[in-house]
Amino acid sequence: MKDALIVSILSITPKRLASSLLGRFAHAILSKPVMRAYVWLYGVNLSEAVRSELHEYTSLSDLFTRALKPSCRPIDPTENGLVSPVDGTVAYCGPSNNGRAPFLDGRPIDLSNLLSRPVSTDDDVVVLYLSPKDYHRIHSPIDGEIKRVVHIPGLRFPVFPSAVRAVAGLFENNERVVIDLETHNGPLTLTMVAAFGVGHMLWPDGTTIWRNPQAPQPNQTSGEWLGTFDLGSTVILTVPRGTLNWQITSGEAVQMGQLIATRTSHDG
Repeated sequence: MKDALIVSILSITPKRLASSLLGRFAHAILSKPVMRAYVWLYGVNLSEAVRSELHEYTSLSDLFTRALKPSCRPIDPTENGLVSPVDGTVAYCGPSNNGRAPFLDGRPIDLSNLLSRPVSTDDDVVVLYLSPKDYHRIHSPIDGEIKRVVHIPGLRFPVFPSAVRAVAGLFENNERVVIDLETHNGPLTLTMVAAFGVGHMLWPDGTTIWRNPQAPQPNQTSGEWLGTFDLGSTVILTVPRGTLNWQITSGEAVQMGQLIATRTSHDG
């Protein structure tokens, strides 16, 4: 089935209900028979996982949220560097102007709507897309303290590229969690954007973030496990313009722990 047809069908489907049903199926033991097809279809690399045999997983959700061997994702040690919080693809890396990032032609990201607070500053914005094959845990991109966590209810459109192109303001309208961190480089905001089937965004202790917005571990170290998506989705980073030198470009695949930016020299 083509992506465009999926978007068309979902546009007339009660997304929260359908997403909830998909989520329940993914958590149920009944989902085990589809795991082998899923691994084959998307090319999931289980050799990197702590549990490298498919029979060790109890459900599709258990597979999605798998842990990786620490040696597979070393954390870059660059002082005051920013590492990728996820495995994924850089969908956008660039500036915003007056609170709007020109993510796609005719599809800018309105940061005020995304973060649910007034934004009129010029920031740097990075959009990281997690595909179905990717590792779905999110890690802290830098040492810092979580100062604020806000859950914003919304829709659950899928976030694969053709859906993002087809649906205006998709990131701003989907359910999301906004996490503000204070770091040695200044403020940084990490936004977890929900997607179809991703109603549960979890803290590492397994509690649902929107039910418990108090971070169990406010002080984060670079590469520390910060949260989890039940299925693939999107993470958006925003930082004040000019504070970082970016080492990534749009379309590039990145891995968690990889250096993606260094602090600008005049910030030193």
